[in-house]
Amino acid sequence: MILYFSIAYLLCFQVADSFYKRGICGNRRYDYRIQRCCGGVITSNAQGTSCCGTKAYDYRNQRCCGGVITSNAQGTSCCGTKAYDYRNQRCCGGVITSNAQGTSCCGTKAYDYRNQRCCGGVITSNAQGTSCCGTKAYDYRNQRCCGGVITSNAQGTSCCGTKAYDYRNQRCCGGVITSNAQGTSCCGTKAYDYRNQRCCGGVITSNAQGTSCCGTKAYDYRNQRCCGGVITSNAQGTSCCGTKAYDYRFQRCCGGVIC
Repeated sequence: MILYFSIAYLLCFQVADSFYKRGICGNRRYDYRIQRCCGGVITSNAQGTSCCGTKAYDYRNQRCCGGVITSNAQGTSCCGTKAYDYRNQRCCGGVITSNAQGTSCCGTKAYDYRNQRCCGGVITSNAQGTSCCGTKAYDYRNQRCCGGVITSNAQGTSCCGTKAYDYRNQRCCGGVITSNAQGTSCCGTKAYDYRNQRCCGGVITSNAQGTSCCGTKAYDYRNQRCCGGVITSNAQGTSCCGTKAYDYRFQRCCGGVIC
């Protein structure tokens, strides 16, 4: 009887030990002592191997490039899903190109930076006095780059968004060109006369005596109150509680709520 229970215990222990050394790969069980799970596929767990996508590879003499197994020859590296010789090749945006002297990458192409220019991934001329404006080269001596658009560089001009404007008699308000008349300023994308108008949160309102801004509106601070951007009564004994007015003599403000 003792021998029976000993054998039964041993068998149970072996089954449990085997069970706890198993994992799930996809929807199948596998023994991680001798197998490997690569992207839901069970493969061999031989010495010196690792996963490359759903396959196992020998990292000692192979390379994994973007999920593709390639050669791990000396002097190679990955360029996208391919291996390339970085000693005489170049990887430009996942594309293998020449590594000739004086070249660099421009997007997925190699270019000669000694007489070419890379503008936003486009190869252009590197003529004297030029610079990049978006994907184009322009002559900064007589042209201007405004928001990626090439415009005139006439005297007294500056950029307003993608356009050039004459700052001597024009104004740039939020990327919109407006009049620069005397006594004007910007309110959002519009010009306003600050002598008799008011800019409240980008909205032009009246600048009547005794007024101030409350959000995007003007209010009379002599008999009104601004509570969190909301205009309320300015009755005697009142104060703000959040966006509401309350009588602090008989009420209490608890975290922005009248209680």
